[in-house]
Amino acid sequence: MPLINNSVDTDRLAPSSDNKENEEYAEMQEMVDDLEEDFESEDEMWMQRARDAYHSSSAYVDTNYRKQWEDSIDLFNSVHPSGSKYHNSIYDKRSKIFRPKTRAIIRKTEAAGAAAYFSNQDILNVEALNQADKMHVLDPQ
Repeated sequence: MPLINNSVDTDRLAPSSDNKENEEYAEMQEMVDDLEEDFESEDEMWMQRARDAYHSSSAYVDTNYRKQWEDSIDLFNSVHPSGSKYHNSIYDKRSKIFRPKTRAIIRKTEAAGAAAYFSNQDILNVEALNQADKMHVLDPQ
């Protein structure tokens, strides 16, 4: 007698927490089938999917990252970020000097990287394995 009964039809199971993933998959499959019926060719379907993916990814980037990127670029360019209190009319007569540390830190890091990269004149250090053989010693030079 088998331990597992394989004769149970999983499509007819009552909804439960164990069967939730199957239900979600079935719903998504129905949506895909409906989409496929709306298009005349498979190429149109894939083009629409690509457009949808582009629009949803653009919306995600705009929602989660765009503001941070724009603020960072503004700080690098020595400009107060958008939404700053210094763009208000109350601060029109105040000093316009703005010295962020962002650009200084980036330039300092770039200079340190360049100094480390160009500190050694030899890009490669090649030596002969057999130092006793004159031909092996002269080859790397």
